[in-house]
Amino acid sequence: MEESIVSTFLIPGVLAAMMVGMGMTLQPLDFQRLYLYPKAVITGLLAQVLLLPALGFLIVSLVPMAPELAVGLMIIALCPGGVGSNLLTLLARADSALSITLTAISNVLMVITLPVFINFFLRHFMGQGTDIQLPVLQTILSTALLTVLPIAVGMALRRYAGDLSGRIETGFRRLSVAVLVLLMLGIGWRNREVFLNSLLDLGPAALALNLGSMALGFALAALARLELSQRVTIAIETGFQNAALAILVTTTFLHNPQMALAPAFYGGTMFIGGFLLIGLLKLKAPLATTNATTG
Repeated sequence: MEESIVSTFLIPGVLAAMMVGMGMTLQPLDFQRLYLYPKAVITGLLAQVLLLPALGFLIVSLVPMAPELAVGLMIIALCPGGVGSNLLTLLARADSALSITLTAISNVLMVITLPVFINFFLRHFMGQGTDIQLPVLQTILSTALLTVLPIAVGMALRRYAGDLSGRIETGFRRLSVAVLVLLMLGIGWRNREVFLNSLLDLGPAALALNLGSMALGFALAALARLELSQRVTIAIETGFQNAALAILVTTTFLHNPQMALAPAFYGGTMFIGGFLLIGLLKLKAPLATTNATTG
């Protein structure tokens, strides 16, 4: 009964609250940047939508792990960016406008792509005869109600009640993130035996996905000859996913708490790559300053 309340009400409520908070940071211009700066936006979306799932599939195919964990890791790889990527982009002093744009557009795109690809990976890892499937149309509608609609509500609050949204936006997001952290800890605790038994497989796989996806995002942006700030932003957006959405899919839509272990663990460790990147940027900055001074 308690698990039913959590999966039916609490997790969808947390996700919707986080999406409202995200919406309060958005404006229509964020969606128009696809036309204003297509090269950077398309490069970032390719890294998120194609490179990240491809890397995730390679990792879970090479690292032995339970099918439920493999599906869970693929679900987090299929999810769009979350609010954490915008915060880390700000800390890295990268292109915050691009980060917000990529987060906004990817969250709209995944409404269609997520259920289709999840069913493919369910059949692949759980077997053709598995009875665990997502009803595509129902999932699209449910996901839109819990992501796109709350984002629109948040944008409307910013547009028509700017003073109110400005006062509550930070606290709103902090509270929802705090509840999400508690949920991830709760999932880990409830499934601690499976988690501990799988840690040697899940830990390296999650870390490889985080670091590898950021490296691929940065490399693709470099190949596109984007500015350094845009390369850093795309790296962060590729490595930071919406863990709340992945947990919603695994627990509420698929009713499989073991699948939620991978996104819960990834959600807690994905900051490792981000802070490593920031550290490297800070190391590079003094070197650049020193070279400029001595030169």
